[in-house]
Amino acid sequence: REFLNRHPEIAAKFAATLDIPRALASQPEPIRRYFELLSKLFAEYRFKRENMTYMDGKGFMLGMGNSTKVITHCTTKPPKETHDGSREWITVVE
Repeated sequence: REFLNRHPEIAAKFAATLDIPRALASQPEPIRRYFELLSKLFAEYRFKRENMTYMDGKGFMLGMGNSTKVITHCTTKPPKETHDGSREWITVVE
């Protein structure tokens, strides 16, 4: 704790846990391809935007708590920690 007090430019933050496929999917190129495909489907099937609904989901990995703390620069977002995907996930939809 004293080390962090002497260095206010760094902070201890909890790392977010992601399985590897989810971490790879959050890269810019897969996201760009997803929205290109979505645009093509909208054009092909003439979907109306007013018929779209939004769901917000949050995944929780069973058996994994957010107990990993990482020392990082104080202005960065909490880092992501990947897991091999051998755990089950529960998704809560809002």
